[in-house]
Amino acid sequence: MTHVAGRVMLALGSALCVAGVIPLYARSQDPTADIRLVGFISEPREPEFGAVFDLRLNLRVAPGVVVFLPDTLNPAPASVSAGPGEWAVAAGPSDSVDVTARYPIMAFLNGRVELPLLEVWTRSAVEGEEPGARSVSAIPDQGPASADLLRSVVVSTGAIQVVPLAEMANAEGPLAPRPPADVLGGNYSPWFIAALLVGLAAGGGLLWSGVNAIRSGRSAPVPAVSMRRLSPREEALTELDRILAQGWHLTEVRERLIRFYAASTDVVRKLAEQFDSQWGMSLTSNELLVALRDRWGEAAVVQLQEAVAVAEWVKFGRHSPTAEVAEEHWRTIRTWVADSPKEG
Repeated sequence: MTHVAGRVMLALGSALCVAGVIPLYARSQDPTADIRLVGFISEPREPEFGAVFDLRLNLRVAPGVVVFLPDTLNPAPASVSAGPGEWAVAAGPSDSVDVTARYPIMAFLNGRVELPLLEVWTRSAVEGEEPGARSVSAIPDQGPASADLLRSVVVSTGAIQVVPLAEMANAEGPLAPRPPADVLGGNYSPWFIAALLVGLAAGGGLLWSGVNAIRSGRSAPVPAVSMRRLSPREEALTELDRILAQGWHLTEVRERLIRFYAASTDVVRKLAEQFDSQWGMSLTSNELLVALRDRWGEAAVVQLQEAVAVAEWVKFGRHSPTAEVAEEHWRTIRTWVADSPKEG
């Protein structure tokens, strides 16, 4: 009986050793064990829509590990890095290294927003090398042998609550001004009115030419007039070109800069109405981005997010981009209009 019990205990001991060694070996091969997120905080804790805020990350690097930190974070569906970050190191417990990093972030949706991802590269420190943190720009200096040992680690940084701009929260009705309901209706199209006026002028010119020809006793020539109407997309591109030609963004007068951004984003709203009659002027910019994303996916709005967010920031007096930056946002909107889904 004692002999059997001894064999059972030996088998159990062997099993426990194997069970203990295998997970330990697996953890040593798992690059996520090289670095982990200890905590994070945003300053302010609940940033406003479209405002730049600081994301502070507390990271712990395992003993004997070299980690290469990026200048910016990988974009999330509704948040991106707004500039290069900075970090500092300190000694951690049990020969680990603690890293405190700060990254400026901008979020483009209200409510719960996933933060950008931190992608780092890690490897084991070679003999005589000091473990800890390095800049990702130092990787080329490591040589091909060290580069082959690098492991990519993506660290989730969590989520925060984004609140509307105070001006947005207090605003009543849609953000864009709408004309009085008794003047051509509450949802008239300025493009249609412009086309109507041009048509009337052209018709008047033809009539006058015909009257003169009859008076002179000859037949009036009938000019070739194209009857093809511009598509909504072509009308939108034409309107954007007209907005840029106005030069509203080239002056330091805030009202003209606001007009530039408001008119540019209104083109997106009016084009969106071709896809869904519930969209357009009746939605806030934030709601419109959500609707576009729900219809066609994240790729359909990723170009627009920053331009629309900055436009809201400008319209509520929180930001004054340079002419070059404003024109770049206009170009982003025009590219989106040109490449937007062909559904209509």
